[in-house]
Formats: sequence, structure tokens, C-alpha cells
Amino acid sequence: MDGDPGDPHHVPLHALGHASEEDLAHFVRAVRPQVPVPVHTERPERWQDLVRGTGIQVRVPRPGEAWVYG
Repeated sequence: MDGDPGDPHHVPLHALGHASEEDLAHFVRAVRPQVPVPVHTERPERWQDLVRGTGIQVRVPRPGEAWVYG
């Protein structure tokens, strides 16, 4: 991805679209969501280890499980 190449002050831009596991774990520990649900990962159960001892309760999705919040 690049900025506007016609702009005389053009600065090349790039976005990978994925954060590292370490960066995401740091973010989750800092934000402290009530119930994080890891869905875009190959190992969602790993998140229980990444936030162990913080009091954050990770909810690991299971195939076919339906959730209702409200």
C-alpha cells in the first residue's frame, strides 16, 4: 500500500495487517476486556496461558457452540 504517488510530499506506506502474539497479549493485558474471545488464531486455547494470573477470563470458542449475551 502506498500513499498518493501524485502528491509531491508522497511517503510510502505499508501495513501488514497482523500483530505479533506478544503485541496482542500486551494489548489484552493493558485493555483488560471482560471476556476476550480469540477467533482469528490457530491456537485460541493459548490465550488462557498468555493472560494467566491477570484475572482475565478467556472464552475459547468451540465448533457449533452458540452464545447469547445480553
